[in-house]
Amino acid sequence: MPFFGSDEDCVQITWDSDRVIYAHKVDDYVPVFREQIRFGGDGLHRALAAGESAPAAPAEVPAPAVPAEDPPLPAPAAPPPPDPGEGSGADDEGDEDAPTKAQRLITEAQSLQHRLTHMPKNPYCDVCSRSRMLKKRTARTRYAKCDDELDPVEEFGQRIAADFIIVHKDAKSTETVVLTVRDEATGYIRAFPLVSRHEDGVVRSLLSFLGRRASGPCVLFKSDNARELLAACATLGFTSEPSLERRWPHNSVLEREIRTIEECTRALHIAAGFQLHSGLWVHTVRYAAHTINLFHPAVGIEGCRYANAIGSEFGGMKLQLGQLVYYRLDPANREKFQASAAPGVFAGWRFDSGPSSFREVYYVLDYGKLKNREPGYEKAISVPREEIHVPRGNPILPMFTAAEAALSSFTKAEYEAIEFLDVPFSTVAPSTPVAKRHEYITLDRLMRLGATPGCKACKFDGTVHTPVCKARFDGLIKAEKIAASKSVRDAAPPDVERPDPLAESAPAAPEGDEDAPERASSSAGPRAPAGVAVQSSESKVPTGEFGLSARFLANERARNNTRRVKELPGENVLIEYGCEDESEIRDACERCKVHCVSLSQSTLDLTSQDDMQQVVSQAIPGVDAWFTIPCTHMSSHQAVHRESQSPKYARKIAQRQATSKRMLVLALNVADHIIEQGGRVSFQWSSDSGVLVQPEWIDFASKHELSSVACVSGNKATTIASNSKRVLEHFAKVSTKESSEINATNIKAYELADLVIQSLFPQRYFKSVPNLGKASALITKNLSRREWQAEPKALEAIAQEAEGLRRNGTWDDTTAMPLHELRSQARMPEYAEQIVQTYCEITGTTPDKLRRVNTPCIAESSMTDEDISAQGELHDSASRILMRCLWLARLCRADIAFAVTRLASRVTRWTAWEDRQVLRLVSYIHHTRDVCMNASCSWDAAPELRVYTDADFAACPYTSRSTSGIVVHIGTGQHAFPVMWQSRKQTSVARSTPEAEMISMASAMFSEVINLQTFLQSAFKSTVPIIFFQDNETVLAILKSGYSPKLRHLGRVHRVNVASMAEIFEQEDFSATYVNSKEQLANGLTKIIPPAEWSDMLTQLCLHEGVPHSATVSKVVAEEAERFASSLPRKITQEDLVQLLSYLPGESAVRPSASEAMCFTTGCLSISLRQ
Repeated sequence: MPFFGSDEDCVQITWDSDRVIYAHKVDDYVPVFREQIRFGGDGLHRALAAGESAPAAPAEVPAPAVPAEDPPLPAPAAPPPPDPGEGSGADDEGDEDAPTKAQRLITEAQSLQHRLTHMPKNPYCDVCSRSRMLKKRTARTRYAKCDDELDPVEEFGQRIAADFIIVHKDAKSTETVVLTVRDEATGYIRAFPLVSRHEDGVVRSLLSFLGRRASGPCVLFKSDNARELLAACATLGFTSEPSLERRWPHNSVLEREIRTIEECTRALHIAAGFQLHSGLWVHTVRYAAHTINLFHPAVGIEGCRYANAIGSEFGGMKLQLGQLVYYRLDPANREKFQASAAPGVFAGWRFDSGPSSFREVYYVLDYGKLKNREPGYEKAISVPREEIHVPRGNPILPMFTAAEAALSSFTKAEYEAIEFLDVPFSTVAPSTPVAKRHEYITLDRLMRLGATPGCKACKFDGTVHTPVCKARFDGLIKAEKIAASKSVRDAAPPDVERPDPLAESAPAAPEGDEDAPERASSSAGPRAPAGVAVQSSESKVPTGEFGLSARFLANERARNNTRRVKELPGENVLIEYGCEDESEIRDACERCKVHCVSLSQSTLDLTSQDDMQQVVSQAIPGVDAWFTIPCTHMSSHQAVHRESQSPKYARKIAQRQATSKRMLVLALNVADHIIEQGGRVSFQWSSDSGVLVQPEWIDFASKHELSSVACVSGNKATTIASNSKRVLEHFAKVSTKESSEINATNIKAYELADLVIQSLFPQRYFKSVPNLGKASALITKNLSRREWQAEPKALEAIAQEAEGLRRNGTWDDTTAMPLHELRSQARMPEYAEQIVQTYCEITGTTPDKLRRVNTPCIAESSMTDEDISAQGELHDSASRILMRCLWLARLCRADIAFAVTRLASRVTRWTAWEDRQVLRLVSYIHHTRDVCMNASCSWDAAPELRVYTDADFAACPYTSRSTSGIVVHIGTGQHAFPVMWQSRKQTSVARSTPEAEMISMASAMFSEVINLQTFLQSAFKSTVPIIFFQDNETVLAILKSGYSPKLRHLGRVHRVNVASMAEIFEQEDFSATYVNSKEQLANGLTKIIPPAEWSDMLTQLCLHEGVPHSATVSKVVAEEAERFASSLPRKITQEDLVQLLSYLPGESAVRPSASEAMCFTTGCLSISLRQ
């Protein structure tokens, strides 16, 4: 029987060291022994032939007898015995020796009984081994930390591990999980509740866990084979180390931490009373993870996990989950005299990004919402430390108390009523300085002070102004306020009296004249504000016509010059601002075909700054505007009404006047924008309107030097103010009528509309032709070449003009080119240089930094992963460069067609690789801008169309689409005249090279060649045959047969009918022939040509390097050479020969035919014979 000893001296143990077996090691006080077992027999290793009987079994185990009536079955091959230590699927029977058991299993595997049922599993049976493969057995073995072959970690963020906790799962796509992330170096751990196991949520959680360490040089990420974890690891660029099930290395440390978090979360959830509400577990699991970081060190790591991660202790308040606290309630959410602190429940600490991101901000649940179960009760409120009050004494857990009471009484939980606490919170923390608000950058200030260079918000391309822009406006507005405080107005503006429209009006008083107010008050007309001249028939101002100032006339001339030189898009557009719904001006614009934009109160809110900003953004350059803003509430008779009526009516009038004034300010902003864009503005006011004395109107009129005239419209005195001289002239004619013709001067509404159109758009409408007493005219005639050559004076005048052009350097005879050669070349060197200049302006580089290259494309073998993953710097401006390059390629530079097409297909997905390609392309254009296309033809041979089509199968590295290349020449014998070339990526993926070649040929045939043949036959009045050159014999065979079973899908996928193409080639003027790939002219339009073959490709495309034109042998030079040769003696000297050779052209000179220039004949030939 077992017994207990009182001490160790009462028990003595002895053993023989030669007869005992020592344990290999001890794990958790359990001895572990190791033993090696060897089997004696090797078993049978060869298969038995059909009909051959098995050898006799050992004598110890007799083999069962096989009935004679059963036919012998073929015996399967005996597999090798299992390795030592591997178990089988069958149960072990007793302590049978290994050799004996192996022989018995081998015999059993070959028996008929086993082959009929294959039960139980036999490791020596081939069928059993394949059909009943079992999972590999794994032993529970402890491994040392160094067995994972990873370097030791030293700081936070070098190696992390992550795994999921499945909280709730309703269906395959609906689940709630918790992502647990642990740092291996410090043991720091965090839990992130997620609504689904999606890659985006995992990425955000990992970034929040690591913080600034997420951009470290290398982060090793340990996890299982979950796809969302591996995808997030790839997105963030971490090094992934996934683990296999029951295989080392694994995530056992994190799994133990997860179990600790689960147990801690359950306990804290009950202790806080959060089980009363669903959805509060998200706060509990975050709270549990952080408390583990604070109070439970990791196994094998000394110190607090939080302190190890950031290097300092946690400085926040350590409160219990569910503890009662009071937080500051915003005054907008409480009554006027209600206490400022509302009860809440502590729910944890807020960490934004990384362990060091705690900023003394805490999560609090509103107690009132929890008690009443209001919507959103589970959402925590972020409250800073300064706005939280914790009651003194023992912690109060209201939810736990309610849960315990409900459990003990078997009733529904009822919360205790907690009143608000009046805590004198300050509006801001004492240590936090008061932030100073920047000045508002309104549209009015932006138009008055100008936009800040480099700020996108000032150009309406962004929403937030730059710090430099904010500082600039702060300084400018502060300076305005200082200047406004120093300025004191001398007197209030005088009352505005209703003037007589036919009476004289005094001219504007010049600045600095102190007697101007007295003279203005004594005059019969109304007082004119500063900067506005009210004109009449007797007004005489020495500065210009109709009393217009020199500054007004200068602005008029500058605007007219701009409108004549530039084609402004708004030259035939009129904006009618503030009009009625039924406008006479709009009807007049429709009659005269002038585009009118009517902005009435029913169309836009004229008092809204947002609507006016929209008008400003849509005001195109050169547009004209006619403003008729209602100003009834600012008229002079309103002052009488305001004095005679009640104060309530006066306040109503003041509100309406404020609205009118706001409408005026916004209208002036629109007018200011129109004037800056070269437009004309005109204002129509009532003569007794108070607008004329408003400081905003006076400043605007003075700034733009507006002038005004008075007239009568609809028995009502009206003032027209404008910056257009023509408008003032037309309305001044109406105001200069005699008093006896007052009925005629009373302009009706439709007459005023016609007058507006006539003054602004005379090319569209004019009422009468002015009486011109004298007009100058110049009649010219375009003389023909024969007419002016027959006139000696004309020839003399042309010779004098030519001499003047040569003298000032305009003409340069050394670079002259004959007409026949000029017509045979297509040159665009200036346009190519414009492309280079555009690229340099966009990138900020200089042309001298563009190195010389041989080809316009970079080999795709130099493409790197970084190039195709990073966004290119030219992603928003590449189209400006490529449009110019595309125009150059289509006109005369077929050598860059493939490069431009490839780049154009990547405009919406621009990367750094395309930046390199554009630099290569522009560098090639810069150093080959003199390359020109030479065309030649002969009238001795009949013309024919030579069509070269080619395709590069799956040429695009991004989409695997093929590229089609087409070159069309008009051939006349040995001469070729290029008329069309094209490089285009196909619309869908081809399955083979013949399919891509057929698509390219069909595109050339139906889109270009047949139409070109019809045009040439109409021009030449003869048949023009078409010859297709193809370097793929399979395509020619398919066209000959008219069908291919492998290309039967072309009609459905590519809209190409093989049978219709074969029918066309059956016509007499269509043919197809084979050409070698080296002679295929379209080869350079489908792929990247190596530099060694580039010169041959240029020659095939009729492209040659442009050189200064060599001098031709003119008629005068030939005659002079003849005379010099005839005057030479019989024996000539070396000097004579050198002088004679000076008349000869160079080797590269063009020898014209006999009809164009004379050749050296007898004189030169005699010299050669003498020598």
